[in-house]
Amino acid sequence: MNNKDTFEILTIPDDTSYWLVRADGGKYLDDYIENSFISIAHNQVTIESIHSDDSPKDGLKNPDIHQMYIDSYPHQTKHWQTIASSQCFEFINNMKIGDVVLTPGKSSDYFAIGVITGDPFDADKSKLRTKKENSGPNGIQYKVDQNLKRRNVTWMKTIHRSSLPGELYWILSAHQAIFNISSYAEYIDPLIFPLFQKHKKIHLTVYTTLEDDLTLANWQGIVEMAKDEQSNYLHQVELQADVHCPGTLVFITGQENIQAIVNIIHTVASLGGNQVITFGGIVTLISLVIGKEGKKKGILNWWDDYRISHIQKKAELKRLKQETKNVPDEVKNIKPQIKDVGTVISHENLKLKEKPENDQEPEK
Repeated sequence: MNNKDTFEILTIPDDTSYWLVRADGGKYLDDYIENSFISIAHNQVTIESIHSDDSPKDGLKNPDIHQMYIDSYPHQTKHWQTIASSQCFEFINNMKIGDVVLTPGKSSDYFAIGVITGDPFDADKSKLRTKKENSGPNGIQYKVDQNLKRRNVTWMKTIHRSSLPGELYWILSAHQAIFNISSYAEYIDPLIFPLFQKHKKIHLTVYTTLEDDLTLANWQGIVEMAKDEQSNYLHQVELQADVHCPGTLVFITGQENIQAIVNIIHTVASLGGNQVITFGGIVTLISLVIGKEGKKKGILNWWDDYRISHIQKKAELKRLKQETKNVPDEVKNIKPQIKDVGTVISHENLKLKEKPENDQEPEK
């Protein structure tokens, strides 16, 4: 590819919110993925009833969801009614199309990550009953969720818990059915893809695989990755680093300095070998960024192209790795990797591994 080529870069809107949505302890995650949705419980309160003219209203004439839960579940405690109605309110009013969803599987050994694509709706009760009746050894091979209140989701990938950054480990023990985790966006975005644009900045995540702490010589190698013969971008690129090894290096710069990011990617590619470039089976990143012009893509449009193009780009990746670049030893010594973590969800791997059910505390 030449410098006139364009690349399609994942652009995450600045107003994106992030949600942890549990699937009853992961029990229904296969159903979520197979049928592209998320849900919440408590079927006595439905989307239809909330928007009914007869529903109780608050002082602003909006549906009073809290009062509906009090009326529909009078034998529950006030604390339960408050939590359940709050989660319903979040699901209906605060979630929006384009938000990112993270849902854990059984025992939180893996997670699915997706994007909300639809407004809340009620599932058809009769169809759900029929699906449940058809589940079992000779029918549907996953547990069928009976929750009515739903939103459509495009699921992108599953991620093993070992790929979660330490800052997200707390969600392994979280029991809330729905939880806003937008304050952890900077740790979730690279799970979608290691290269993206957000807040008018380009972000690239690179990993080092050294077994020892970084030395000054290693830091020199990190600096060298962004340089080329024509320009020096050291004053235009911000570096955020986890100094522990294996470390995480996040390079951030403006769109006008995209060539610095290209230099880093080309450097990593030039080192060659699967131990250096690991894209979780999807090898599009490098061939998509060799150029100077970027075309921004929203998450869903980008994801559609990403899945379609990865097969076509394998040959381009092979060619690129053959165009070796003179890489200084300081760079080689930090053993950089660009990793697209997780497994892309496709029809071939929709059925996730069943794991033994553990005793789970009921979701709040």
